Amino acid sequence: MNSLACLQSTFLATFIMWIVLADVADGRQTQIPHDQYMEAINLKDDHFVMQNILLYGLQVNEPGRTVEYYQQNASFFSMILLLSGVTPRHYYLLDDAGIDVIHAITSDNRPFIEQSLLADLVVLGTVTDLNPDDSPNDGFAYTATIAIDKLLKGAAPSDTVYIRQRSSAVRTGSGSQLNVGGNYLFLLSSGVYGYQTAGYRLNRRGEVDAVAPALGDERTFVIYRLYPFQNGEIIPATYPFEEISAQLQKADRIIHGK
Repeated sequence: MNSLACLQSTFLATFIMWIVLADVADGRQTQIPHDQYMEAINLKDDHFVMQNILLYGLQVNEPGRTVEYYQQNASFFSMILLLSGVTPRHYYLLDDAGIDVIHAITSDNRPFIEQSLLADLVVLGTVTDLNPDDSPNDGFAYTATIAIDKLLKGAAPSDTVYIRQRSSAVRTGSGSQLNVGGNYLFLLSSGVYGYQTAGYRLNRRGEVDAVAPALGDERTFVIYRLYPFQNGEIIPATYPFEEISAQLQKADRIIHGK
């Protein structure tokens, strides 16, 4: 496996359901090219600027890679950051605060403040329901209902949000799974949900209406990461929860001016 494939496979393995689109008729899995999707949702200019920022950062931090490596990763992560509400302006604000965005998009071991840059909503929540549901025609088969217990980054229009899933149980890197009644720290993305839905509908129908995420007003998400929350601690307990909360709220202040 080449260096580009190694980085993307390592990174994407942590995204519980991102980038795995439903099978099309010929058995292939197809994604909408990043630049085309960003143009369709009117983020072409920001994507171009962010892509060049990341391109330079990757070249400085990881010299000696191929041109393909730099270009493909800069394009992909530019899209993910913008879908999470991180603009080129935020990149420099985060850098001024000592938060390394390049490390956040390339490292396999990131502190929570860096993980939060790849999700537009981070909450402590309780799973109240998990049922089969293919009515949205988005390529997913189940809906999990989440009651928000504490908002740590981003905003939601109510105290209930919904997670779309391929199956009834999603296994995480820590070996736990999503269960009704369980409490978790959820790092969620409405933007990537929109990207996956657009890809599925394009494959199935040959057309799609793509719109930029209305961050703060969205109620439907896919999971970037989740961690069990037990006895006041995140599992595995790499940091005290007070430190995790402080990291997440710091990122929120920088991005949302809170």
